[in-house]
Amino acid sequence: MVTAEPVAFGGPKAWSRDTARGDDWLIRLPVEWAESLRALTPAGTAPGTGTGAAPASGAGTAPGAVPPPLPSALPARVASRLRDGPGVVVLRGWPLDGRSEAECSALARWFCGHLGTPRPSDTAQGHVIVTARLPAGHPDAAHGPADDRELAFHTDRAGPPGPPRLLGLLCVRQAAHGGESLLASGHTVHDRLLVRNPTALPRLHQDFHFGRGDGFDRVYPVFRRDHHRLRVRYNRHWIGRGHREAAAPLSPADLAALDAFDDVLADPGTAVRIRLRPGDFLLLDNTAVLHGRTAFVDALDPQRRRCLVRVWVD
Repeated sequence: MVTAEPVAFGGPKAWSRDTARGDDWLIRLPVEWAESLRALTPAGTAPGTGTGAAPASGAGTAPGAVPPPLPSALPARVASRLRDGPGVVVLRGWPLDGRSEAECSALARWFCGHLGTPRPSDTAQGHVIVTARLPAGHPDAAHGPADDRELAFHTDRAGPPGPPRLLGLLCVRQAAHGGESLLASGHTVHDRLLVRNPTALPRLHQDFHFGRGDGFDRVYPVFRRDHHRLRVRYNRHWIGRGHREAAAPLSPADLAALDAFDDVLADPGTAVRIRLRPGDFLLLDNTAVLHGRTAFVDALDPQRRRCLVRVWVD
């Protein structure tokens, strides 16, 4: 495979811990609109007991009763920051008190319907409600988004047709301690590799196996130039597993390139740490921003355990 000579991308998506500003991605919901939504209960029900309504055309799933119309500029403002800005938005102030997890999920999907097409939910596999199922340190805890251990930096893979364009995480409940979201710019990782370890970049612009699914392979490069944009896909665990499943062992050069990527991620100056509060909706460009999570200690009461709603958007 012939790849173009790597070049620095820079731009608003190339941020780091030292250059990122909260004002670049924090957007507060208009107070009057949030209060109107707070006063709204699902049609014919008491708060927290609604089962949701049928999907609204072009807008995901309506959260029970139809919410008041969004301020006209809000979805465009969010979309602009995701597409042309830092690739990260924290939309703060969602009134979730008294709403069930299902209602919070429907509300998140309804808003994401203004940004694209939300993928069908699969609550049986934890694709919508992401919560700690076991106390910290439990020996049976499976490592993943529903686990309480640290989660390494990655972009989401999902299933067919491939990685989603956007990822949304709505915080319903915080962990008792820890559980901060970790964010890293793929553009920053790329541009720092260009300076620190340029020999790693040509390999990272070529294909890796990211695991197999039912009748399909996940094969794509870590970095891909798309006209004037840089697309990033990364998950070290699944790259290793994917190559084992494909009977294509990673070579020393492959491992060196992936280690160089991880070294930049491990630099304390690369990542931004955010502790989401209830009512914060974190939205990411899944083609440009990597995310992870610190370990956490959860409440013993199952009703108070950490809970996020996850939405994938194309």
